[in-house]
Amino acid sequence: MNHHFMAGQEITFTKSLYDHWQRRAARFLLWTRMTCSGVGQIPESGPAMLTPNHLNWKDIFVVSAMIARPICFAATKELFDTALCRKMLDCYFDQYIHKPILHRMIHWFNVRLAHFLVSRVTNSGAFPVKRSAHDRSFFAEAKVSLRRHRLVCIFPESGTEVPDRLRSFKLGAAKVVHDLYYEGMRRIPVFPAGICGTKRLYCPAMRIKFQVASPLFIDDFMQNSEKKTLNEFTCALRYAVASMIDYS
Repeated sequence: MNHHFMAGQEITFTKSLYDHWQRRAARFLLWTRMTCSGVGQIPESGPAMLTPNHLNWKDIFVVSAMIARPICFAATKELFDTALCRKMLDCYFDQYIHKPILHRMIHWFNVRLAHFLVSRVTNSGAFPVKRSAHDRSFFAEAKVSLRRHRLVCIFPESGTEVPDRLRSFKLGAAKVVHDLYYEGMRRIPVFPAGICGTKRLYCPAMRIKFQVASPLFIDDFMQNSEKKTLNEFTCALRYAVASMIDYS
């Protein structure tokens, strides 16, 4: 039976599952040379947003392990449907495996892996986003999580970085806090974050750096039009992230 996430349904945390996930994330980093700074600024409770650059799938392990409180991640919609998740896994492994017999083994394994991933993602507080289309449900689900005083993590590049270049940031993070500003939630802190080192192949003693900068607030960027406000805020957000990594 496929798991499906319906837009508007309540997102709930399974705390024991999240704690288990966080321990696994910490073990992943156990043998790395990890440098971390600025995470103490993130409040222990209340609505907040984290906006790191995105190098690799390992970024989620870094963020989860370094921040104590549970995090709502914006996750690709394929991780909420077992059939779509299996197809995504098949496409990924097909790039690297060329022997037919191994293809059959991997496809069999991906059926089980897809069920495993989807069952856990749907209970971790994550919410789905579409990678290739404008998706209004993303804004709705991010705002629901912030109204419930949760910490939301959004990768504003809307995809992993191209080699040695930070992508343009999408306006989604700015739009979410802008809309909530007019609901009376005027001081939601948005923390720019920089991740370095995760694009390399995992190996013991690899160097990883995670930095969190001072928060930005949408009410400090209000202009005479919504478009100008979103652009000003997003440019400031990208500049702050770029200043923490090795390129702009």
